[in-house]
Amino acid sequence: MGRETELSYETIGFDRPTFFSARGTNKTATATDSMTFTRDGDRTQIHYRADFEFHGIVKLVAPLVVKPKLDALADETVEEIRQTLESR
Repeated sequence: MGRETELSYETIGFDRPTFFSARGTNKTATATDSMTFTRDGDRTQIHYRADFEFHGIVKLVAPLVVKPKLDALADETVEEIRQTLESR
C-alpha cells in the first residue's frame, strides 16, 4: 500500500474457543478487529472483521483516500490468514 502505520493493540473480548477481539490505536486511528470461529464438520470457519475509526484531519479525507487502500488491505489480510493456517 505504500505507507505503514503502527497500532498499539489490547484484547477487548475473548471467549475461547469461539471469539477474539482486539482494539488497536494510534493518534490517527482506532481499529477494532474481531474473529469468530465456528465448527463446520471437521473444519473451522473463521469470520474476520476490521472496523476503523479515524481521528483528526484523516477523518475528513478517509472516505476518498483511505477507503480504497483499506479494501486492498482487507484482501491481503484474508490471504495472509489463509496462508498462515494452511502452513500449520
